[in-house]
Amino acid sequence: MGALTTLISMFVGATGPLVAAWVHRFNAGKFPTVATFAACMSVQHCLKLVVFGSLGFMFLEWVPFVLLMVTAGACGTWLGLKLLDRMPPAWFRPLFRLIVTLLAVRLIWQSMSVG
Repeated sequence: MGALTTLISMFVGATGPLVAAWVHRFNAGKFPTVATFAACMSVQHCLKLVVFGSLGFMFLEWVPFVLLMVTAGACGTWLGLKLLDRMPPAWFRPLFRLIVTLLAVRLIWQSMSVG
């Protein structure tokens, strides 16, 4: 599944909802689900770095933006962990499903409105 979504992400870009839909089927707790999802997405993005780097993409030109994205990601992770820690376990699965569904609908909507 990881290889497939990594391949798809080279062309589509946003495979997070697809990966999340797959990860949540393990019926793990809230922290294992989020950690597995984060690990899958991290591996996927690292593989893209390798592929784009080997194709000659000039990452140095984008260092300021990359640093801003990493900083925003770290802040979002910190806030997300605080919220996840306070969230009752019974709320996690329905909220996770709702968020993944909304993201998937948004991606479908965007793909239909391009052009």
